[in-house]
Amino acid sequence: MDFLADENVWKLLVRALQARGHDVDRPGEDHRGVDDHDVLARASAESRILLTEDKDFGHLVFGLSRPAHGVVMVHFNRFRTAPEDTVREIVDAIERQGEDLVGSLTVIEPNRTRRRKL
Repeated sequence: MDFLADENVWKLLVRALQARGHDVDRPGEDHRGVDDHDVLARASAESRILLTEDKDFGHLVFGLSRPAHGVVMVHFNRFRTAPEDTVREIVDAIERQGEDLVGSLTVIEPNRTRRRKL
């Protein structure tokens, strides 16, 4: 799958997804503070699923009806495991959802994944 990782996404997660064969771009590396609207527009234009921790993207896609290929929102602070275990759980959740991530906002929390169609 193709992802665009927001600047708040752990580098460890980006590397883990890449190691599993996913294409993950992380523009936040060079462009800190890029506006959320621009991040979402880029992800949509490139048919990438946006990977973020920022709850504002929910408002953009549902409240303001901004187009999105898909959004995965991870609540990193709710995980109480070592970072490597947290990343493993998140990657497993992403891969279990598979193509259902496209056209949905998916929220990943410890032992729970919720999905809502865009």
